[in-house]
This record gives sequence, C-alpha cells and structure tokens, in this order.
Amino acid sequence: MACRWNPNLFFDLSGSLLKYRRPAFLGELLWWQSDGPYAAPDGSHAWSKIIFGSDVASHAITDVANDYNNLMEVLALDAILRQQIWHDTAARILGK
Repeated sequence: MACRWNPNLFFDLSGSLLKYRRPAFLGELLWWQSDGPYAAPDGSHAWSKIIFGSDVASHAITDVANDYNNLMEVLALDAILRQQIWHDTAARILGK
C-alpha cells in the first residue's frame, strides 16, 4: 500500500523471492489498477511501481529472470508493464 499512496515510492523485485512465493502471492499484493474505485491517487497501476533488481550472484541472474518472466506470464501483465518492470521505470527514475 505504501507505493500505492506515495507517487515517488517504488519497489524492486529482487533476487529469489519467487523460489518460495508463487506468482499469485505478488498478484494479491499488487492488485490495484490505474482506474476504478480503488485506484491509486496518482492513477498509477500497481505494476508500474515495480522494477526488477536482484541480489543473487551473477551466475543465478538468468534463473531468477526466468522466474519473473513466468510471474508476468501467469499474471498476464501486458507488454507495456513488462517493459516498465525490466527497464523503463528505472530509467525514468534515474533520468535516463
């Protein structure tokens, strides 16, 4: 809820979380849409507040990235949200 109510707060999906949590768990936490009765005050979609990051060793990055690709597939995130998670939101935050 913190990132829902604070327009300048973002979170990362880091490391091996999906090794012990199912995609549905994150889908339940990040449930709000960009419009509707329970939308964020700034109109952001829950997943537009998420960026990919990792705290695993470099040799494990591909495995972890595959877990997050699976998450996005299971939750049926559209291509725009996926691009925001992988790159665009972090680039915007960093002014790139």
